[in-house]
Amino acid sequence: MKNCLLKLSVIMLSVLGLAACSSQGNYAGSTAPDWHYSDTYVPGHSPDIDTPLLHVTNHVISNVAAGETFETAMDVYAKKPVQDIVITHTVPAGATVVKTEPAATQQGNKLVWKFDQMDRDDMQPIRIWLKSNTKGMSSMCTTVDAKPRTCHEFFVGQPDLQIEKTGPTNVRLGNKFDYQIVVKNNGNMAAQDVKVVDQLPSQLRGMDTPALSYDVGELQPGQSTQPIIIHATGNERGDFCNVAQVTASNHPMVEDQACTTIYQPMVSISKTGTSTTRLGQQADYTLTVNNPGDVALSNVTVTDNAPQYTRITSATGANVQGNTATWTIDQLPAGSSRQFNVSLTSRVAGTLCNQAQVAAGDLNDNTQACTEWQGVPSLLVEMVDTRDSLLVGETTQYQLSVKNQGTADDSNVNISVTLPDTLQPVAASNNGTVNGQNVTFSVAKLPQGQTENFTIDVKAVKPGSKNTTARVTTDGIPTAVVEQENTTVY
Repeated sequence: MKNCLLKLSVIMLSVLGLAACSSQGNYAGSTAPDWHYSDTYVPGHSPDIDTPLLHVTNHVISNVAAGETFETAMDVYAKKPVQDIVITHTVPAGATVVKTEPAATQQGNKLVWKFDQMDRDDMQPIRIWLKSNTKGMSSMCTTVDAKPRTCHEFFVGQPDLQIEKTGPTNVRLGNKFDYQIVVKNNGNMAAQDVKVVDQLPSQLRGMDTPALSYDVGELQPGQSTQPIIIHATGNERGDFCNVAQVTASNHPMVEDQACTTIYQPMVSISKTGTSTTRLGQQADYTLTVNNPGDVALSNVTVTDNAPQYTRITSATGANVQGNTATWTIDQLPAGSSRQFNVSLTSRVAGTLCNQAQVAAGDLNDNTQACTEWQGVPSLLVEMVDTRDSLLVGETTQYQLSVKNQGTADDSNVNISVTLPDTLQPVAASNNGTVNGQNVTFSVAKLPQGQTENFTIDVKAVKPGSKNTTARVTTDGIPTAVVEQENTTVY
């Protein structure tokens, strides 16, 4: 045993014949194992191996039974910081290894444990379970190898700049808004000569802040800048991104961007319809509401106001109150349109315009469609003679009136009066023309409600009772209106 100690090895002698044991001392036998400490390192004891770097204490049983599993143990204690520790333990002749804790590498009859490093006062326990099949004395030897280790700490610092730029994602065209920039140092060293640079694109450029350069100076670890505010204005529709950069003398450039959609809500209305129609008929109109903007519109109101003297005869889907038809659109998506129909009738002639409006929040538009309502001319022709009975040689006068009692002006009034052979035309008023038995008159225009009067002086030349016939035609009434008057000559 002394020779083994001189070799920094431990020879542990055991006598076969005891029951198996566990590392906690729970054994099959009724008594705890009879540990034999070979100068073990316990209070009042010395270790089996004692070097300037570490010492090892072995724990063995006095005797074991052949064929039974038994436990041995060792404690490795570091007196100083060490590394590359190698523990080698020989397996007794005739014994087999059941298990080890921690797991060892078995090389022939040797068990080897390797530990990277141990600090001062670290303890590494090792447990071994063996089974011996040979009677007689047996021995186990342990060797230890380690390298001294010394460590010196030093600090490695590095700034870690992070920039965050935030702002609204959607802004209405023409509105002002703000971006916010915050720079933080997430590293473990101060960032030096920190500077923030931001260049607004022209579509977002405000009058007061076209560009920004902000000197932060030194930014300590964990420190953040106060929010840097940048004023912007949405000057153009579209999607625009604004990039902010932060630099430092001991840190590369870092950037972040905030993207904003500049949108414009829009609404428009157009109207088409019957351009010309007659009184008593119907004029039809189509209203088209468009959303040419960038966002959907809600609660869109469409109103059609029929002009005075007209009446709404149809407005599908509308709420009609008097001469006003109203439609409501709950949702009008961007780029979409809706159409509505309305029909009118008029009791007066002339050009009347039908107004329509659309409103959605603060948005509105208006339009109109005009219709010429044409009246119908109607003629009342009356002709009488001042004397119904004449003697040959006597005279009478035919009085002729033409009245436009219709709803429209008329033009090119042509009057032709044919006298029978019992009468002879003598004179005609209003520049009338006498040609044999025919007298003609002409009027360029006969306005609605106006009457034109004509006279013809005639002389009785032959006995008889015959009719004088007047025929009247106009542009509006190309088929002649006929009026007759009978005169008797004795």
